[in-house]
Amino acid sequence: ICNYVIAVMKEYNIKRHYDSKHRHFDKFNEDERTAKARELFSKVTAQQQLLIQGGGVKQRSVTEASYEVSKLIAENAKPFSDGEFVKKCLVAVAKKWCPDKMDLFKSVSLSRNTVSRLVEELAYSVRHKLLEKGKQFEYLSIACDESTGITDCVQLLVFVRGIDTDLQITEELIGVRSIHGTTKGTDLFNEVVKAVDNIELDWVKLCRIITDGAPCILGTKAGIAELVKKKVEVLGGTVQKLHCIVHQEVVCAKAANLDGVVQSATKIINFIRSRALNHRTFKTFLESTNSDYGDIIYHAEIRWLSCGQTLA
Repeated sequence: ICNYVIAVMKEYNIKRHYDSKHRHFDKFNEDERTAKARELFSKVTAQQQLLIQGGGVKQRSVTEASYEVSKLIAENAKPFSDGEFVKKCLVAVAKKWCPDKMDLFKSVSLSRNTVSRLVEELAYSVRHKLLEKGKQFEYLSIACDESTGITDCVQLLVFVRGIDTDLQITEELIGVRSIHGTTKGTDLFNEVVKAVDNIELDWVKLCRIITDGAPCILGTKAGIAELVKKKVEVLGGTVQKLHCIVHQEVVCAKAANLDGVVQSATKIINFIRSRALNHRTFKTFLESTNSDYGDIIYHAEIRWLSCGQTLA
């Protein structure tokens, strides 16, 4: 009616807004108020139809462009505020190549708030499509992995892979759960249950769970894999537990006893990185030899900075 937005939807706020803006509606009886509300609603609908009709193909293309850029920003983990910089780049290119299309490029909305809203809508769309896909799964499996970041916050990732009657395979990340308290098997299990239930998957169709070798995951009594297996068996299904193939390479590397190679490489790296002069000299040497690598990295006992990457 008045294009005002209530900051907090509480009874007191709405009553105060009504008393200050719409007290003149008190003179209407119930039937008159219903007719007036219907009249106001029809006006709003007419305005919306006018905006839709006036947009046309160009406005639709501008909106689609905003979605495409927002999707790229989200996929590359860039700040939402980068959308404004991208828009400046687009306008600069249009100024040189197609000056007659300048107005279209300028009308692409890529502000921080707009990009944030579009990313949320894209996420909702992905979840909606995954819900529809999940209803068609005949069998499905989940993969779980947890790791502690530099802020000591445990991140649990849950992936799902399902197959339908047409043998179409769908694989998707269904949850990234942050755990700030204890990380027992029961805690991780509860987060997995929330992730699976969030997309309304059928637990009976779960036939396999793949995990790494952490004790809280592989425990024979309270491990996450065992708890998932028990939950599915209670519902009438069966689950096979598998160890993650990627981490088996780490086990093989430790069993191969390559300490002589690793320790020598670690000493060399520490010598180069321990002094700023050594580091600068080494980088200059790499530049002079046209090396594909511009620098070296420390070896750390975490999976995203593996020993193999350091040696390479």
